[in-house]
Amino acid sequence: MATDGATEKITFIESFVPPLEAGEYQVSVQQTLLNTGKGEQINEAYTNTANIAVSGERFSLSPDGVETVFPPVNNQGEYSNVLPHILLLRRTLLWERSPTASVQGIPWLALLLFDADDPPPPVQTIKVGDLQRGNFEGQPSTLPAEAVSYVDGFANLGLAFAPEYGESYTDSCQAIDVPVSLFSAIAPSLHDLGWLGSARTVSTEKKAGTPSEAPGTFSLLIGNRKPTPNRKCTVHLVSLEGMASFLPTGSDYKPASLTLPNGNQASLIRLVSLKNWNFTSVDAAESFEAYLTNLDAGPLQRVGMFNIEPPGPPSDTDANRVVATAFGLGYTAVNHQTRQGDNTVSWYRGPFVPFEVPATIFIPPPDRQTNLPAQIINTADQLVRYDPNNGMMDVTYAAAWELGRQMGLASKSFAIALYNWRRTGQQATVTSVTHAAITEKLGGLLCLPPPGSRDTSAIQRAAAEFILNHLAAILAPEEEP
Repeated sequence: MATDGATEKITFIESFVPPLEAGEYQVSVQQTLLNTGKGEQINEAYTNTANIAVSGERFSLSPDGVETVFPPVNNQGEYSNVLPHILLLRRTLLWERSPTASVQGIPWLALLLFDADDPPPPVQTIKVGDLQRGNFEGQPSTLPAEAVSYVDGFANLGLAFAPEYGESYTDSCQAIDVPVSLFSAIAPSLHDLGWLGSARTVSTEKKAGTPSEAPGTFSLLIGNRKPTPNRKCTVHLVSLEGMASFLPTGSDYKPASLTLPNGNQASLIRLVSLKNWNFTSVDAAESFEAYLTNLDAGPLQRVGMFNIEPPGPPSDTDANRVVATAFGLGYTAVNHQTRQGDNTVSWYRGPFVPFEVPATIFIPPPDRQTNLPAQIINTADQLVRYDPNNGMMDVTYAAAWELGRQMGLASKSFAIALYNWRRTGQQATVTSVTHAAITEKLGGLLCLPPPGSRDTSAIQRAAAEFILNHLAAILAPEEEP
């Protein structure tokens, strides 16, 4: 994708499986000295063994490791048609551990989405030892008797759950206890996990907040559940390390059997939550059908349409005085949905007011790339005014700009005149560029007049016209699509 002469490229990568999975390893090196020829016979072996550890996040995640999340934290918008996702700065993070006994390119992390109807389980601050049964470091585990956790998942794989190098049973972490029925309904299958994690390399030119223009490589994890409209939602980034036996299976997502060591069925599953955030999903009205169904072509009225009653006598509060003043100046409060999906209320005033309105000259904000003042208004958003004193926006002139553009395009004569003006400008630009290219290649051989010049002889004009008509396609630069 090209913007302002710069090329931005994104490369999608299936996975970045690290050469070694996080954990502890023992490396043995053996050297054999053998001499069976003349002289002293030697047949000796020397062995050197060393223990090494490959560390990585397991029970907590550094805030610096997360690039961004979507939907944004504490945001509200029409998110019922999107899957929550998180962008992580380390490209190998999703594959450094595994829900199975070995790394197979399957993420060990998952995004679980809860809405208010579930409801979302509360976040608990526990110790690593509370993820297994019995005592640890002289303390009793808080794992409920009816809950399974990583100790059970590891046991089903024939492995032992224990802290790794640099970890301790007394380390703190955050966890959630999810009802088994809910977990089975919203958890991804082991097969799905392979499709929910990926990586990408993105060129960082012209991206806000990036310290350099070097390409950045990220890992991306997507959720498997869409938000429900008109619900407050909570997303948890949970660890599924060693939990393969507890995940749904098959194309019909058959729930797994979560069994306690005593043979009884578990009613809870305890999961480590490495990150969580909230957002609100509202009704999905952004569709062509919804626009036509909800179209209101009647007059814009303050009462009834927005359920806002006229204010009474001004009170002593600053808020009431601001509202009374705004209504007195002809403003009304209208629903405003921003480009980021936020829903708010902003001030709007039409052009018909019973008093003279002073002329207002708007200076567009400076260009973000050059930091130079912009010359024209390109979008209605450039005319939105914000009042930091009351935290509200005024969309009056933005609406007027958009309305004026729509009225102009609805006029046939205006549309034709605008098209002709743009076409004339494009033709003048092409002629100028072509003239410059011909002059550069042929020099002053033909003494061509400047484009549009009338102070020339008929022969010069004829020569210029001939060259422009017959050589422009060869000499002029190619026009970008």
